[in-house]
Amino acid sequence: MGRLPDNGNTLLPAQHDDRLRRSLQVGDESSCAPHHASGERERPELHDLVVQARRRHRATKQRALVTTRDQRPTPGTAGEIGGHHRQSPLTSLRRRLHREEGFGLIELLIAMTVLNIGILAVFTGLSSGFAALNRASATSSGAALADAQMEKFRALTFPAICLNNATTDAVRTAGSPAGTAVATCATADPALVALRTPVTGPDNAQYRVDTYVVWDCAMGTLSTASPYSTSAPGCETESVEQAAAIKLVRITVRDTVTTSKVYATEDSAFDETTGT
Repeated sequence: MGRLPDNGNTLLPAQHDDRLRRSLQVGDESSCAPHHASGERERPELHDLVVQARRRHRATKQRALVTTRDQRPTPGTAGEIGGHHRQSPLTSLRRRLHREEGFGLIELLIAMTVLNIGILAVFTGLSSGFAALNRASATSSGAALADAQMEKFRALTFPAICLNNATTDAVRTAGSPAGTAVATCATADPALVALRTPVTGPDNAQYRVDTYVVWDCAMGTLSTASPYSTSAPGCETESVEQAAAIKLVRITVRDTVTTSKVYATEDSAFDETTGT
């Protein structure tokens, strides 16, 4: 039969169980006691920290669901990092296109353009109408001056139908009718001249009046050979007399500045047999 070792620390089974039970009770009390020094601030338990973290996470998710696109933080707010909101260039371009800033200026420019076109159209119409009225007025005045000048010749006898002088220039020569010019003679009316300028018309505008008096033939060809002369030509065909020569009077009214503008031209033939 063996002998127990001679050791003072050796415990009997009953004593060992009692000591083990007391150590377990002390361990439970120490685990429940707060683990901090007397001057240290009390810290929350691990379970409480986990619960608070879960609550904050749930609240953050709920706020994220409520937040919409229009409720995003604007530039310069606390929702941005350093006052700059990070977004893609495409998103920035799309948001810029959806804005209405500047449309008022564009509408103003369009309205001004349309208004200018309308004003130019009205101005063009008025200018065209004004030019047409001026042209009609000048034509009427030229016709009136030509009639007045022709009436002076109609009041004369056939031998007296002539011009007081042969004053002429390149413009008058270019507009001369075909035929032999009637010789000049002394006239009682000083207005029976080759060239009158300026002449005031009914519209108080200035005009140029060119007068031509030439010999012409109603039948045959004008001849000044014997037995005819330059002062009394005849009309014949193959040396056969056809008719007496007539006097053709032409009145041309032109613009005093632009002589190429002809406002009126009037011709009248005078026969010696009838006197008209």
